[in-house]
Amino acid sequence: MKIPLKGLTVSCIAISLCSAYYLPQTQRPFDLIGVKFCPQTANMNRTNAALSQKELDKKYCSYEHKLLKRSMGE
Repeated sequence: MKIPLKGLTVSCIAISLCSAYYLPQTQRPFDLIGVKFCPQTANMNRTNAALSQKELDKKYCSYEHKLLKRSMGE
């Protein structure tokens, strides 16, 4: 039995496009907040401090982590 690869490919693309469009639009019962963690280098007095900071920024600062927002009134 031969599987039709073109039909399988088209259906997989259609499912992925639909899920990419509809999933972010769902309502969540909680609030999210985006947080970036950008540490400062410990090599401030060294000659390669700018390079160290650039490497840390490339590794950590480019990603945003989603966390639950804390409500202060409750």
